[in-house]
Amino acid sequence: MVLLFLFNSCNENPTQPVSAEQFYPLKVGNKWYYKYYHTNGDTIKYDYSDSEYELYREVIGVKKINGKNYSIMESKNSNPLLVNHSDTTYLRTDRYKLYFAYKDATTNQYIERMFADFSLEKADTFHIVKDAYEWVVTVKEKTTNIIKFHYEIPNAADEEYEETYVKNVGLKSSYSTDWHMGIMLVNYELK
Repeated sequence: MVLLFLFNSCNENPTQPVSAEQFYPLKVGNKWYYKYYHTNGDTIKYDYSDSEYELYREVIGVKKINGKNYSIMESKNSNPLLVNHSDTTYLRTDRYKLYFAYKDATTNQYIERMFADFSLEKADTFHIVKDAYEWVVTVKEKTTNIIKFHYEIPNAADEEYEETYVKNVGLKSSYSTDWHMGIMLVNYELK
């Protein structure tokens, strides 16, 4: 009877929310490959280039910021039709939340902001501050393996977008609902 109790206590509780790390695994060496796309009605069109992928993201290391470990996410755009750029983002997960850190231009200090809360249910909302604006974030869709967030600034035009995360994969897509374009995951490598 004791073994049965121990076995049952080790089972994952299905009512427990899935951790942010499961929806965005930020281990060094993890890579994601995306293509830019736009939609025309229900049709997705990848018409920017014939390359296998156009945006590459990789966790290249860890940096301590304000006493917390952040994964260093490097993004590189490989599409010659678009502006070639490289960008670095600092991300970390803590239980059910995804955070990013950025250096404030006026104070030259790092500021941490929550970006996503994976513990919420469909139609739940929360607020974040990003780019000096207060955003309202709504969980648009949630299943055991997928969560989609809708980001918008109240009373602003052309800024709404959605991000979809897949359990044990990461960011599947980021899509501007106003501009009808975004990025879609085409491949990934997790360590």
